[in-house]
Amino acid sequence: MLLTAIMDPKIFLLGVFILTSIIWGLGILISKKHAGTTIENDSIFKVKTDGFNKFDIIGVILFLMLFSTNIWLPFIQSAETHETKAPPEMAEWLKAFVILVAGIMQFLIPSALLLFSLSYRVNPIDAFGLKKVNWRLITRLTLIGLLISFLMLFLLEQIDYEKLMTEIFGEGQQAAVESLLSASSPLMLATIGILAVIAAPIGEEILFRGMLQGATKKYTGTIFAIITSSLFFALVHGHATNLFPLFVVGAILAIVYEISGSLWASITLHALFNLISSIGMMYEKVNENS
Repeated sequence: MLLTAIMDPKIFLLGVFILTSIIWGLGILISKKHAGTTIENDSIFKVKTDGFNKFDIIGVILFLMLFSTNIWLPFIQSAETHETKAPPEMAEWLKAFVILVAGIMQFLIPSALLLFSLSYRVNPIDAFGLKKVNWRLITRLTLIGLLISFLMLFLLEQIDYEKLMTEIFGEGQQAAVESLLSASSPLMLATIGILAVIAAPIGEEILFRGMLQGATKKYTGTIFAIITSSLFFALVHGHATNLFPLFVVGAILAIVYEISGSLWASITLHALFNLISSIGMMYEKVNENS
């Protein structure tokens, strides 16, 4: 009975989320290591921690709770109660507009608020390495990151990872994947594509790599920051079956950010990963329907 409850995907994700939060919080509270604000030129890790303080930790916690509503909200009220569906008779353009506004509220507005808070102490452009960018390095890291990411997915497919996880946690897709595959018109497809390829990479990279990884690194260290930010990134997608692949992709994004010292690197890699994945899923859908 206990094992069955633990293997319920909602309980599993909530449990891992709470455990990760405890470990993350304890790591920040007890760590005596403070990453310096000056990065040595010969260091492989280039992400700066200038300007971050514990108020940023509080801000990140609040927005992590917002991003992870699909994990904890079902335990407060039933899924039927909080699930919102557009009326079938609603015009297609209005459905697309509602989805676009919801995506902007989820991804871009929280990011803007976090940047606004940080701007009182340091210029976010400098903090996230958004100027004087080495685009040649970013291009190389992006290509390497894409290669490693899709190689990992290929290897998992060869060992029937998804089938194994489905046997444990049951059927189901990520909400974003379901939305993409169920898009009924070019307008809806374009709207979801904009969110997946533009809004989500910008918003998630600011939150998870820029703010969460940067602030955590200052009070603990680089490795701990990479691991915890990657795990939170995987958890908030709310899909137990893909928890490990998302963690690996998150770690690749975090490492690319650290090596480049620029958030442009992880944003570019994230956007291209989502774009290629979306095209691949739509190609499979067309083949299945043909």
